[in-house]
Amino acid sequence: MNVPCLRPLIAAALLASCAGAAAQSYPTDHVRLYEAGEISPDSYTVVKRLWTGTWRSAFFLPSFPDAAAAIEAMKQEAAGAGANAVTNVVCIPDATLRPRASGVYCHGVLIKMN
Repeated sequence: MNVPCLRPLIAAALLASCAGAAAQSYPTDHVRLYEAGEISPDSYTVVKRLWTGTWRSAFFLPSFPDAAAAIEAMKQEAAGAGANAVTNVVCIPDATLRPRASGVYCHGVLIKMN
């Protein structure tokens, strides 16, 4: 079955998947982590509040084995969103949110320095 109107849709889907793969492989070594209060609020622009900004956070929060893994995931998200830093990172034990869970849940703010 040859349907010509599907070709542009398939091409667009392939391009979108390639763009997503490129965003995930973006290097995170240039993304800095700032402690809360380390930089003044007028020196950056908020790009995104990570993992707390949607209604889904009431039902699903990502869990990580430790804080280092969570921070690395935050840096990956920052690189994909066009941010160059992460600040106001808070990590709590996952068992605080879910019974019998192990690991940690972290959230923070992705920012772009001015």
